[in-house]
Amino acid sequence: MKVLSKLGVIMCVFAIAFVFLPVQAFAANPNEVVVRYADNSTYTTASLADAISRANVSEGTANPAVKLEIGSGTFTSDPDPLNYPLQITKSNLVVEGSGETSTIINTNIGIYGQAGVMISADNVTIRNLAIQSGGGGNVSALKIVKPGNSNDVPLVPVLNCVVSNVRITSQGHGINIHGATGVTVDQVEIVQAVKLGIAIADATGVTIDNSTIGPSTSWGKDIGIMYMPYATYATPSEVVLGPNNAFANNVLCSERPPDAPGGPDTLSASGWILKPSVNPGDAWIMEPQGIDPVPFKDEANNMSFSSFALACAFTPQGAIITMQNDIAGELVIPASASGKDLTIDGGGYMLQGGLSIDPAAALSRLVIQNFSFSGEGLSSTAPIGSLIVVANNFANTPDTTIAVSNTAGSVTISENTIENWGVGGHGHAIQVNAASGTNPLIDITENSFVLSNFDPTTSQSFVQISGTGLSGVIDLSHNYWNALDPSTATAVGGVSIAELFNAGSATKTVFPYYADQARTVLIYSVPQQSGSLAATGDSVNPISLVVLASVAVLLFVAASAARQKRTTGRPSKRKEC
Repeated sequence: MKVLSKLGVIMCVFAIAFVFLPVQAFAANPNEVVVRYADNSTYTTASLADAISRANVSEGTANPAVKLEIGSGTFTSDPDPLNYPLQITKSNLVVEGSGETSTIINTNIGIYGQAGVMISADNVTIRNLAIQSGGGGNVSALKIVKPGNSNDVPLVPVLNCVVSNVRITSQGHGINIHGATGVTVDQVEIVQAVKLGIAIADATGVTIDNSTIGPSTSWGKDIGIMYMPYATYATPSEVVLGPNNAFANNVLCSERPPDAPGGPDTLSASGWILKPSVNPGDAWIMEPQGIDPVPFKDEANNMSFSSFALACAFTPQGAIITMQNDIAGELVIPASASGKDLTIDGGGYMLQGGLSIDPAAALSRLVIQNFSFSGEGLSSTAPIGSLIVVANNFANTPDTTIAVSNTAGSVTISENTIENWGVGGHGHAIQVNAASGTNPLIDITENSFVLSNFDPTTSQSFVQISGTGLSGVIDLSHNYWNALDPSTATAVGGVSIAELFNAGSATKTVFPYYADQARTVLIYSVPQQSGSLAATGDSVNPISLVVLASVAVLLFVAASAARQKRTTGRPSKRKEC
């Protein structure tokens, strides 16, 4: 046992010593580059260009290169850029130096006049080295692109590349990412770039974190998303900034206008706010938010906006724009949002100036939700494909609260409380004027209409729907009508709960309805009616619930008396004990 114990101790000591033995990351000596192949065989050279060329020609062979191991020292590009250019066309390759201060690539040429080092293959990682580019202002130190032959043909994207622990100095852009999907820039130090620290175009899934960008001596910006009206810029860029970056200029920008094919660029960045640019070449800039409140935010894409118009124009398709505080002025959805599917969320805050839509903003779908409107309501004359107004509070509008015209699609107005409209005895809670000859779905349900200044002798009305030759469906059921019953009988003045003009063959439904403002008690006393209203100039007039309640009490008393009469004189069936 003692022998085994001693042997065990010796083995443990050996194991511990083995764990802490220094590990050789790669085989390259100073001023050498080792090309390591899939079978672990190697080729060693003093020329980085030669090593890249060897790796490139191994693409598609049975024994491809998998790694370039670059020792310490300074490696220059070949004097003849057409001989061994520093362009990587070998996919699934790792290019690794011995450290960002010890392995230096010093290039004074430009591959295709664009880059000192170019990645033109998928799944390439470059790390632990420095790139110094002296090729002039049009040459980026590092460019990720598969060059095309014409601006009229979209680029084939470079897929899944990583740039990590790289130090860059450049007379042009530091890093240029053009036509790529899935690029990670991590722990990169761009000491100085005369133009942009990082230029991006036609690229999605770009993530930048743990990186620093020094001063730009010419453009004064850290990151720029470029745009030209060519097919090689067809795809809007999508960029995410992590929380651990440090930028000297504190300015990000995009040149892509909101009406460019495909829509605007998206740059997700916590603590940055999108603002208008004074530079006519920029569509917008981003700057650090500071202590000022953010008026509007796109939570899903982590973008903040200094104005509502910018938010509508530069959020991507399907975005939700959320108001971050009370606003006294009017909000206008601009024409630049045309074609979009947008949701505008009031966040429960108060809007005092109302919300309107530019007539040229032909949105495919628009949702207005969670606002507290005061003084002014919602108006639209834009041809919106689908309009949804849900879960809002409207109060004290001087005329019509919700006015929608020129709609040819669906209108859904639901779960809203509309209180005290038409100050002065005129106006409507809701007015919908559908485009003539269309087949709209008009769904006005689950709303509470509360009118404390109700005057049946005025032109104040609840809902008015008009059009010419309309078909489709008009659903006005499941609403609370200010304690009134939407019956076709006329009992109180001439005020109409619903006015339907020229509704054609549209199916109309007004029952059942709610007896209480909280919309908990449904009344089915009048059977649900469908198509009972005529085509032209129809009105559904109110009956006071007091009358209905009185009738219900009388009916209950009569029914009780009848039951009592039927049971009088019957022998008891109870057994005596």
